[in-house]
Amino acid sequence: MPWGEVYTSMQTKVVDGLEVHPESFITSKLSEVCKFGSVTKHIYAGSAFMINEDVFKKLSKEQQDIISAAAITSEKMNRDLIVKGEAQFVKDLTDKGTKINEISEPEMQKFRDAVKPLYADYATKVGGMDFINQVINTGK
Repeated sequence: MPWGEVYTSMQTKVVDGLEVHPESFITSKLSEVCKFGSVTKHIYAGSAFMINEDVFKKLSKEQQDIISAAAITSEKMNRDLIVKGEAQFVKDLTDKGTKINEISEPEMQKFRDAVKPLYADYATKVGGMDFINQVINTGK
């Protein structure tokens, strides 16, 4: 369904559920037409810090070090902003009357266990199990 039709489809009950992170739920005013939500933590909407490798190599060692240090600092800042922002968005939704279902850790583990077989299926397509484990560990 096109995103532009989600609000009215929820409003008219053409659909009775959707998947979206809390920020989009608020900015799209979906709390007006959807009174329940679950925090599943299955999306991480971080930002990428990128630089062209050829450009980076042309920089002095000092400039490379400054950029590398800034990348590390911005990674932590970005993660902190996302975690704090999501907590605030969930609070705002609750304040607007949306009932939020926080999924317990044992229930979250059931989701993780259910998708674990997919790791081996997709490992060769995404960079191997080392990469998958790196992504998993980054999210902890």
